[in-house]
Amino acid sequence: MFQKEVAEKILSKSYGRLSIIANYRLKHLNKFDVSPNCFFPVPKVTSTVIHLVPLRKVKYKINDIKNLEYITNIFFSSRRKMINKKINKIFNLNQINKFKNLNFNARPSDLKKEFYYQATEFYENG
Repeated sequence: MFQKEVAEKILSKSYGRLSIIANYRLKHLNKFDVSPNCFFPVPKVTSTVIHLVPLRKVKYKINDIKNLEYITNIFFSSRRKMINKKINKIFNLNQINKFKNLNFNARPSDLKKEFYYQATEFYENG
């Protein structure tokens, strides 16, 4: 059970740091809201229950989840800025050239979650 605002970030189609990390190893099956009147004392926020199920097979091989946290932290620390300067903090020029079809003028939330998983794999493998 999460606060409704946090649950929306986890389930969001416009990717943010929380949804990228959560969706790496988990998928959500269903959700429902819980009224504040179900609790005592009554909170000021609505809660949401999400059924999270671990994925059996993960498409991307990330050895340490902390590396994914590091990559997303760098990119989303200034989420309104373009990624061209952020990617230079993590990778050198030769490594950056290996990213094909990457728009360096995009913002972190414009990129698909798969980019972050690939970038983390690439970061771990040098």
